Parts: sequence; structure tokens; C-alpha cells
Amino acid sequence: MATAVASSRPMHISIWRTLAAGLLLAAGAPAQAALGGTTDLNLANQAELEMVKGIGPQLSERILAERAQGRFEDWADFIARLKGLGPTHATRLSAAGLRIGGEAYAGNAAAPPGPAK
Repeated sequence: MATAVASSRPMHISIWRTLAAGLLLAAGAPAQAALGGTTDLNLANQAELEMVKGIGPQLSERILAERAQGRFEDWADFIARLKGLGPTHATRLSAAGLRIGGEAYAGNAAAPPGPAK
């Protein structure tokens, strides 16, 4: 009897893994974000945006309202259009998986260097 139980365990585990994979695929982008994936700012709905650490209901509503005026072209456009959101916040959101057109926030690479010390 113990042999039958031991031999059914691998099948049991395999079935659960298959079911779990199917659920993740059915859930789509939210599951990807929850598993360390990315969320595209121009494609995500409110629930998907709120799964990104650092985006709550108020910020997600502001993002969606601004996006209704037009897609975000890049991170500079996003920062310019969302008042109160600067490079530091953009860095955190990008680290949490937020992307614009598949791109992570790279900081202000075009900024001129500061004065020499």
C-alpha cells in the first residue's frame, strides 16, 4: 500500500504544478507583476498598476486620467505629466517592475554634469 502512495506523489505534484501554471497564465499581467515581472504603464489597468509597489489607488487614478489624454511616450513624459512625481519616485517604480514601452527608468542621462568641485 505504501508503494502506491509513494508512486502517486510525483503525479500529484505534477498535477498541482500544471494547475498553478494554468492559473498564472489565465491571470495574465497581474501574475507576472506579482512574480517579479513587469507592468507596462500604457497597457495596465488600475488593478495591475496597483500591484506595482509604490502605486496606490490615488496614484493609479491619476496615471489613468493622464493616460486618457494620450499614451506616455517615455519616462521623461511620465514625470513631466504627473505633478509631484520626480526621478526618485520613477526610480523606485521602475525597480518595482513598472515599464514604459518595455523600458526601465534609466535616470536623467541627458542632464548636464554638475559644477566641478
